[in-house]
Amino acid sequence: MNLAEAAAHIDGPVLCYEFDGRAYPKLREGVVREVSVTRRAVRVEMRYTSASAGYRLTGRCLWWTPSLLRVPQWWLDRQPAAGSEERQ
Repeated sequence: MNLAEAAAHIDGPVLCYEFDGRAYPKLREGVVREVSVTRRAVRVEMRYTSASAGYRLTGRCLWWTPSLLRVPQWWLDRQPAAGSEERQ
């Protein structure tokens, strides 16, 4: 993802690759809230999992470099195809 794609994806879900020194990165889920051109970063509100409520937003926002963000495939599958119109 780059800054332009992130700006078009505000309020949409993203997967964040977090490297903590292990062999494989952790995937965190969040929602894009802001894009800063001066910082060249994307502000993402992080989600956490609870057994009783499923996914919830924490209210905690972190700045991520856009190269570590990906749009989830399930979200892409729900979007209408480019150039196609919805028929009634």
